[in-house]
Amino acid sequence: MMPWGRTVWFAAVLAVAFAVLGRAELRSEETPLRVRVLTFNIRYGTANDGPNRWPNRKDLVVDLIDRGKYDFVGLQEALRFQIDAIREALPYFQEIGVGRDDGKRAGEYSAIL
Repeated sequence: MMPWGRTVWFAAVLAVAFAVLGRAELRSEETPLRVRVLTFNIRYGTANDGPNRWPNRKDLVVDLIDRGKYDFVGLQEALRFQIDAIREALPYFQEIGVGRDDGKRAGEYSAIL
């Protein structure tokens, strides 16, 4: 390679390096991405929990999720009707998950909203 060819090649490598490093430095000054996540064992809704049974705690669960402005909510021990109630109250959430008994809708879920 001719000396001027090496110089041009070296200058190109430096230009790319400065462009990448300059962008990385600029990126670090941007506002960091914040993701709010809640994991919540809501206890299955058919338990004989006396005053703590599902109909008495449903509004508390919905309120806690709503007030937290979470991006993702993991639910454990949730039955289908509990997930339906939460999604009805908080329709901005989508859901992914399956029931453990049949891999579809039966049994407890570990759902992600």
